[in-house]
Amino acid sequence: MNNYESVLLEVLGRVQKLESRVEFLERNQAIQVPVAPSNATNAEEQEDEQDEENRITRSAARQFVMDKVNKTYGFLEAIKGNRAAGADIIIKGKSGNVQDKNLKAKFYYSKSHLDFPSGWHTVKDGDLKRDDIDLHIFVVMFNTEYHTFMFTQDHLRQFVEHKRLGSHNQYYFYFHVLPNKITEERDGERDVSANYEQWIIFGEIIKNK
Repeated sequence: MNNYESVLLEVLGRVQKLESRVEFLERNQAIQVPVAPSNATNAEEQEDEQDEENRITRSAARQFVMDKVNKTYGFLEAIKGNRAAGADIIIKGKSGNVQDKNLKAKFYYSKSHLDFPSGWHTVKDGDLKRDDIDLHIFVVMFNTEYHTFMFTQDHLRQFVEHKRLGSHNQYYFYFHVLPNKITEERDGERDVSANYEQWIIFGEIIKNK
């Protein structure tokens, strides 16, 4: 992929975000009683509502991942992370033994606005340099379904060797899910089918940790 195509992809991502915002504002306006225009307060309230909607949908997607882990592995428990832990999801052994190995995961959410599952994500370079992060989980919501990609910390470090680091010290990802073709497109098309819906990865990391 040349620089021109990379710029087009980045512009497309921004357009998708704007489309999402316009869609939300139009939907919000449609259910409100018309009132005379006021000051900037209305715009601020709408922006707050959009932020709240995004927070709720991201939270629901994260809960989906945790529920899936808990159902798949009877000996593991996935819980919400926090800033103190430096992780979005923490996977713990259920036995309570001090020797139980815990996993820390970063979680990324995006909603597709195309007619197939596709999603933009950003990963901080600083998070890739951390030795306490075990897993990166990317979720793309398409209609009412979640499409999940998983990378170990070591694998994602290798993966970004072929990417350009953005001006904000972030790497950009653009996942596509098409029939017989699952790719990451941001800095050249690459097959990521091996990272798609690989729920077995949690058990493998625990065994090797």
